[in-house]
Amino acid sequence: MNKEKIFSGKLTSILLGVIVCIFWGSNYPFIKMSYSAFAIDSQNIPSIMLMAGMRFLICGLAFIIITSSRDKKFKLPDKTNILPILALGMVTIAIHYTLTYIGLSICESSKSSILKQIGYLFISCFAFLFVKSDKFTFGKLIGGILGFLGIIAVNMEGLNLSFGIGELVILMASLFSATGTIISKHVFRHHDPLYCTAYSQFIGGSLLVLAGLLMGGRLGRIGIDSIAILLYISFSSVVAYTIWNTLIKYNDISKMSIIKYLEPLFGVIFSGIILGENILKLSYFIAFALIVIAIIAGNFKKKV
Repeated sequence: MNKEKIFSGKLTSILLGVIVCIFWGSNYPFIKMSYSAFAIDSQNIPSIMLMAGMRFLICGLAFIIITSSRDKKFKLPDKTNILPILALGMVTIAIHYTLTYIGLSICESSKSSILKQIGYLFISCFAFLFVKSDKFTFGKLIGGILGFLGIIAVNMEGLNLSFGIGELVILMASLFSATGTIISKHVFRHHDPLYCTAYSQFIGGSLLVLAGLLMGGRLGRIGIDSIAILLYISFSSVVAYTIWNTLIKYNDISKMSIIKYLEPLFGVIFSGIILGENILKLSYFIAFALIVIAIIAGNFKKKV
């Protein structure tokens, strides 16, 4: 079975998508833990940018080694692909993860993992506006609406809507993440996903490290625990992005966006296990129920 059949198969694409969601979901509590492990003040944005940049600098270097070993040669970006790579590096890494790390320093990781999906709700409904091969269906529209209701449900505290600056920053991160997915779909149509991922993460990570250092960012502490957390986050990112970006190349992004609704499920579970956050909230159960129904609805094939 060739690579395209594996990544575009109905069952295999879903299973691979679930694996991606497990890795990305597990990152929320580990990122939260990294603040105390590196002794970073949650209000110190330059230091947060520095830490985020280190993650993707490591990821980018790992990807470059992987692609060079695969191709048996070292190849730098050239005039045919440098602009797409820069666009991916800025949108999917530099801007997206700056907002994500800042939001996580304020907002609960379990809640953040759910809010991060709102951008993908938009893609699941309206991807056809940006990608011609993506087809509109009523199922995707219904799934998007139900998923949006799930996002509202998770923010309910009693009968009041709980929404602050942390939630707003996470929503902005989600929109940049979704925009990056749309850009990736177009870029990967003409360029190797792994190669573009390698240099976009290296460039994005380098920009974050440089900006963080120039703005006075510093790591307050470096120990075995902080290094272990950073390496796990980096490892999980390499695995998840390798699979996800290949899935994006061979599948409708609306389909993959619906599967990505599972990410907050794993984010909440890992946050409860690792951080001891209270995940037994009625609002969370309602949100999960709506998201599951959204996934089912989004897989209906009837077209208009």
